[in-house]
Amino acid sequence: MTSEQNINPGWKHLTSVANGLVNVCGACPGLPYVSLALPAAADGGALLVRRVVFTTVSHDQGWVDSDSNSKRGTYEASHTTFHARVLEPSGHERVPLRHLQSNVIAQSEFKTHVNCWDYHDQMHAKLLADIKEGDKIQILPKAWFAGWNNYVREARIDVWAEAVVASAPWSGVPTTIDYSIYKKLHHEEKEIRVVVIEPGTSDRDEPVRLSLRATSLADANHLLYEALSYC
Repeated sequence: MTSEQNINPGWKHLTSVANGLVNVCGACPGLPYVSLALPAAADGGALLVRRVVFTTVSHDQGWVDSDSNSKRGTYEASHTTFHARVLEPSGHERVPLRHLQSNVIAQSEFKTHVNCWDYHDQMHAKLLADIKEGDKIQILPKAWFAGWNNYVREARIDVWAEAVVASAPWSGVPTTIDYSIYKKLHHEEKEIRVVVIEPGTSDRDEPVRLSLRATSLADANHLLYEALSYC
């Protein structure tokens, strides 16, 4: 899913681009080529990451030994790759290294690859849900075999996130509690309290109205109720 489909125009778009030729070999320390830090949401809200698109422009060393000639021009058994990860503000990995893309074997021409994590995709939905404000999304080029090189010319991260506004507390919550509504229960009559949801109007914004009533389980005609487990 690399097109603009399913992108809400109201989502926030963030991007980070890095340019400059870098040659990554097997002995290189494995540093990120490009990073994107998510900002904090405004007014105590939250940013829900809906899509991340990773773009890389690269090629490998441009040759293979005679035993691998049959794989030339394919992705089979490539030893130069790109990985993505997400770091918490503390530097710990929130999403560990995940494979994004391999280079075409034995080609010295730069090739562009685009990979997408989209929240409609069940495989990526959990990854995106785990990403929080302040996290860093990174692309890391790798070379996994002696003599292999990953030549990176450009990489880009694009993020689309939905800003969720923090809801204001309900003004109808009482600041004090009237304990007189808790009339004493008669245990010998097996009395319990039940919450009654009172009838409302057609106004969907009307607060829910509740009342407390006592009923005796010893009475065959006690109030009918549904019990909900605290679990």
